[in-house]
Amino acid sequence: MGRYKTLLPFLMLMCCYGTCWGNPIAELYLGSSGVGLGSRISKNLTLEIRDSLNLDLHMDSLRGEYGLSYLLGVHEINPFLGIEYGIIKFNSQGIKGTGSLLSGVIGCEMPISSKFSVVTDIGYSNISLKSLGSTVSGPEWIFNIGLRFNMASLRL
Repeated sequence: MGRYKTLLPFLMLMCCYGTCWGNPIAELYLGSSGVGLGSRISKNLTLEIRDSLNLDLHMDSLRGEYGLSYLLGVHEINPFLGIEYGIIKFNSQGIKGTGSLLSGVIGCEMPISSKFSVVTDIGYSNISLKSLGSTVSGPEWIFNIGLRFNMASLRL
C-alpha cells in the first residue's frame, strides 16, 4: 500500500470530479511506460494517473493532455499537447534513491474502434535523482506507445 500513497489523492480527486459532474473514470491505458487510469475531464482535456511496471525503477505520475483536433480541423486522429509530473523511486544494482520527472509531451491518439485507441507521444523530460547525498539531473527524451481502452463504452 505504501507505494500507492502518492497516487491516492489524485485518484480521489478524479473520482470526486466524476461523481459530481457525471464524468466517471473511463479510460485504461496500457503501454510502454506502464499502466494508467484516466478520465476525459472535457471534450479536449484528459487527466490520467500512471504507474510504471519496472521493478527496479518505480514511478507514479500525473499527466494532463489537451487535444488539438478541433483547432486543426482533424477528426480522424487527435493530436495533443501534455504535461506530466512523476515521483521516482529506484533500487538498481545496489543503489537506492528517489527523484522526480517533469515532461512536456506532444503526441497523437488514433482510434481503432469506439473502445480502443493507439496512443503515441514523445516528451522532453527533466529528471532529477538523489542517492546517498548525491544529486544528478538532466534532460531526457522519452517515447511512449500504448493502447487506451474506453471503459465507458462497456455495457454491463
